[in-house]
Amino acid sequence: MGEFVIEPLSNDMESRYRDFLREYDFSPADEKVFNWYRSLPGTTMYVSMDNGKIIASGMSIPMGETGWIGAICTHMDYRGMGLGRAMTQYTIRKLRSQGAKSILLRASDEGARLYRSMGFIETGSYDNFPVETGDFDIPERKDFRKLSRLGKEHFSLDHEYTGEFRDTVLSSLSGQDGYELTNGDELLGFVYPSATNGIVGMTRNEELIPEFVSKIMHGRSGKIRTLKGTKINRYMRELGFETLDGAKRMVLGEDPVKNKNGIIGTISSSIG
Repeated sequence: MGEFVIEPLSNDMESRYRDFLREYDFSPADEKVFNWYRSLPGTTMYVSMDNGKIIASGMSIPMGETGWIGAICTHMDYRGMGLGRAMTQYTIRKLRSQGAKSILLRASDEGARLYRSMGFIETGSYDNFPVETGDFDIPERKDFRKLSRLGKEHFSLDHEYTGEFRDTVLSSLSGQDGYELTNGDELLGFVYPSATNGIVGMTRNEELIPEFVSKIMHGRSGKIRTLKGTKINRYMRELGFETLDGAKRMVLGEDPVKNKNGIIGTISSSIG
């Protein structure tokens, strides 16, 4: 095949890119999810081609001093040829050029072997819990406020627990109904639907997690991605929920997470 050529995804290749990811069960194959990622400032999708066919994909999502790598996938017929490594190195260079000091990704067991060889360290793992309408029956508080758009106070709380500056990503999650809880001028927590049928949320009071989860999932079906070892992960397991799947959390550089227990749900299925 010769030297691997990696290039940014062009507009006329978008449908084929999604078809490629659909074959390997990556979430950006979904049109809504793909369009959300495509709209994020600084985010770039990549492909490698052979005779007009997509043989590898990747994506970089910059967030200030952190950045996420997603959708690293190699066509089955081209595995073992170094394409996954080449695509990962390409995205790392891109994120470094955009100011990222810590680079994060979610990995399967197979992918983790590659990433370890590139210097990534496993710092935890995720569980995905599928949730259906009616799974929670917790009395609702009267003081929850509806939330249609995340703003500075939510960005600040998010940073307090994740260590990331995800303002542009969080601000892109709008037009849906989330909830927040305050005590005077202090934001105690918030929960909000993500772009991938999941939820994102943080709280300064861990005891409020069941109420936040019950409130956001009332009348809704979706998934709750949790970090193992967190309060919400233990809570979901205590309720008897079984995981749909999981992934390893891997970091190149220092893991920015500051306080796991205040994290309710993560942003999406590809970027943690």
